[in-house]
Amino acid sequence: MKAPSTKFKIGDLIVFPQDVRIDPENDYGIVVDITFGNNKHAYYYHIHWAIEGEATVEDWDFAEEKYLLVSRP
Repeated sequence: MKAPSTKFKIGDLIVFPQDVRIDPENDYGIVVDITFGNNKHAYYYHIHWAIEGEATVEDWDFAEEKYLLVSRP
């Protein structure tokens, strides 16, 4: 099975805009990994966030709807 084409790539700088968060600051993150599930529609972004300093794993559909690409290496 071929891996799906993803909106974000490893190394991308993304932002979680303040208009979709309760937190008044934008939070920037780096996509550090992408893992693929058992079917072509299941993949997850592993993101390290700059301001919060935490790593999260996000479902592809949530991430691709809410996050914006800032830059790509």
